Amino acid sequence: MRLKLIAVFLSVTAVSGCSVNLTKSVDDYAGADFARIRVKNYLPPLTLEVYEKAGQCYKLVDAKSLTAGVNVIGIKSTYNKKLPGMLPPSPEMQGMDAIEYKIKANQHVSITYKEETFRSQYNQTIATRSSSFIPEVGHDYDIYPVNSGVNIVDLTSSNHAPKSWGNEDKECNYKTGLLGGRNYY
Repeated sequence: MRLKLIAVFLSVTAVSGCSVNLTKSVDDYAGADFARIRVKNYLPPLTLEVYEKAGQCYKLVDAKSLTAGVNVIGIKSTYNKKLPGMLPPSPEMQGMDAIEYKIKANQHVSITYKEETFRSQYNQTIATRSSSFIPEVGHDYDIYPVNSGVNIVDLTSSNHAPKSWGNEDKECNYKTGLLGGRNYY
């Protein structure tokens, strides 16, 4: 009976515009070398991926959820979270439900989400959308999904462009495992 209830719940959430993100949530960073991020708390759920240098490339070492773990037709398990001293939101984020975090600066990160589109039972699109950047110490960022990716706005910088990964900063080669994990080689 319990298995049937789980199957029904997952089926309903898949077709009703709901989401469940089972990735652990981000904890606020306690060090002095922090940056602050404000993320739009809505569908789709956003994930913070942290990469570390391994030889000539970067490997994914951590992935944490940035938005509500459960979102059922707009009813979220987590609503707004504010940090003191964060700059006002960009025009695109004004009036939006948002969650703010302190994260470690000067590391290679990527903000991702999975886009799933059902056109029929035989035609389904699943794509990973992402944007990568290197948060700078003392900078504040707004992060929100758009149709083809993720926008990251540096609120502290005059040109609002975040510091991006360099052309030589590539992810190491990997194969996707059975459970979706990355097996680097």
